[in-house]
Amino acid sequence: LLYYATVVLLQGSKDAITLLELYPQPLSSMSEGVNVSFDDPVINYVVHYKRALFHNRPRWYHCFLEEGRFLEKQLGTMFCTPVLSSDTVWGTLNLGIVEARQYPKEVVDIVTFVATQIGVAFERGKMRKTLEEMNQELNDKTFELRRSIIKMGDANLKLFDMQQQLREKDREMKNLLHEVQHKNEELNNALAELKQTQTQLVQSEKMASLGQLVAGIAHELNTPAGAINAASEIIPDYIQKMFAVDDKLVE
Repeated sequence: LLYYATVVLLQGSKDAITLLELYPQPLSSMSEGVNVSFDDPVINYVVHYKRALFHNRPRWYHCFLEEGRFLEKQLGTMFCTPVLSSDTVWGTLNLGIVEARQYPKEVVDIVTFVATQIGVAFERGKMRKTLEEMNQELNDKTFELRRSIIKMGDANLKLFDMQQQLREKDREMKNLLHEVQHKNEELNNALAELKQTQTQLVQSEKMASLGQLVAGIAHELNTPAGAINAASEIIPDYIQKMFAVDDKLVE
């Protein structure tokens, strides 16, 4: 009897499938598969209802390969079971014979077991891929975190340098403020001395002005006083002469 066995994998678009040949091609030389349109009603039924289907009437099937080439083969017997894992349909496992016949229960059990193992393998592959993606994402985040830590370290160093510079500037400002306060004290002392000196100068100018005024007044007073003094020396002589003249006249 000529058997055909293939695995149908659903593609993401759901309108195409990938066929992998299991038999008669040896498993050791399994190819990457052949992509064909998803138009086989048997496969469609099994995928949709997630249940196996046995068909033993001659008809054309679109889910088999021969030596890696796609063929539309007229088969008398077809057994198709879903490849499931966690209620996810990955595809189907198909076993066909050219002649019409019944499959023993042991064959059905074996095919069903193989389909289950294929589903588990796909589930593990999906989990492994998910873990790899998560691991890659974690590595990327770890790398970004390290970069962030390095940047934060650089930023902390710059901040430390800025703090050191600010401390230096603060010390310089304090020293400058101290110098300014010292200069202010010197200026205040100089201003106080200047005010005292100015007061003394003003007082001296006042005394000088008063001395000039007194000298002027004394000068003005001395001039008529001298005249009066000179006249007072002459007046007694004139009075005596007048008295002498008067005495003569009385005689």
